[in-house]
Amino acid sequence: MNILIVGSGGGGGGNAAAGGVGGTGVVILRYSSAYTITITTATGSTATDGNFKVTTITAGTGTVSFA
Repeated sequence: MNILIVGSGGGGGGNAAAGGVGGTGVVILRYSSAYTITITTATGSTATDGNFKVTTITAGTGTVSFA
């Protein structure tokens, strides 16, 4: 399985000021098409790429499982 996580980090603080929060991100999972993915409480989509599936998770939190 290949996992790619893309997002931006938070800004640095200075002189007793707090740093900024990070930006939103995306998680991309590439795995054998022999598996079925289940994603709970997150927003995502799945496409087929030859013998692989590619799932992109764009929002939310939750659990990812394979069967």
